Amino acid sequence: MNIDRHLDYQPDILGMLWNPGDLVLVAGSAVARSIYINGNIIAKGTGPQIPVALFSPGGDLRWRMDRIMRIRASSMAANESGDRMVPPLFIDDSPHMTISYLVSRIFHMTESNGVRMVIVHPLHSIDGSIFDNQSKEVEMNGILRVLKALAASLKIMIVVSTKLSDRSLGKGCLPTADDILYVTEAEKHSDQIILIHHVKNLENDIQCYKMILPVTQYEGLSSCGLVINAITDNAGYCFKRATTAFKEVENRVVEQPMYRWIKQGAGNYWKFSFLDSSFMGWDLLLEPFLLEDDSQHGRISICSWAGETNVLEEDAYCDDISFIKHKALELARRHFPDVDIQEKA
Repeated sequence: MNIDRHLDYQPDILGMLWNPGDLVLVAGSAVARSIYINGNIIAKGTGPQIPVALFSPGGDLRWRMDRIMRIRASSMAANESGDRMVPPLFIDDSPHMTISYLVSRIFHMTESNGVRMVIVHPLHSIDGSIFDNQSKEVEMNGILRVLKALAASLKIMIVVSTKLSDRSLGKGCLPTADDILYVTEAEKHSDQIILIHHVKNLENDIQCYKMILPVTQYEGLSSCGLVINAITDNAGYCFKRATTAFKEVENRVVEQPMYRWIKQGAGNYWKFSFLDSSFMGWDLLLEPFLLEDDSQHGRISICSWAGETNVLEEDAYCDDISFIKHKALELARRHFPDVDIQEKA
């Protein structure tokens, strides 16, 4: 299989930057992690070009494969022949997995099957006794260290999921990386951390969650990270970003955009988030491309958190990224004359 075609593809996965070579740690309840892994990452997120390997020790996940693949197929655009191009999903739910077994299988599947994303769900079920039968914390930190080196070496994304500790439930505030169960070196070995925190139930069985991204994985962000307000869709199989600041959860705005430019993964893609006068969230996007004379141009567009997209300028010259950011903000202000869109330092 030719894997080069995957290198420039940018899947849209809520809360995650697509950056091959990264280790991503997802922590939360068993329900929250399953929704995110099966729904957002596998079923909808990885798109038409990303073969995925899912390792779930003793998880007996094969019965879910048909449903996941149907959801994946429904989100794919039909090709010219009318067939749907659905990338393969490889599932290994062997009851006992050691870190040695896991590393060997990952090497084999990336080489033989062109796998570009590996998911280990859950991390704490992997046998790390190779680390001299030390404490669970030593085992988990050791496994993370090995998987991070593997992701960087193979230039693939590796996602691992694990639990939040019970102490995070009674703190009365959002969890932090210190609340990840058994993992004391999460920020040392992980490139991205996503903490999923349940807030409350709404009508029609819709659940409200906060997704906390505590690591400074976004260029320019402070150590406090970013909070994304998310709800489950009606079917309950994936998260979607709330279309407003979601005041009905609490008597205050749960999520405030950072009002600064955030670099998106590899390449020179940038995003600036803001709220309009009705508290609808919007992303101002810079999407660069090269012309035949190698000059760099880009598309400036805005996309609401509800999915509405407007192109503000189709072909903007952008060799000077500072200038094009300034131009993009001016275009956004013209589009929303009643909103004060100010960039924070």
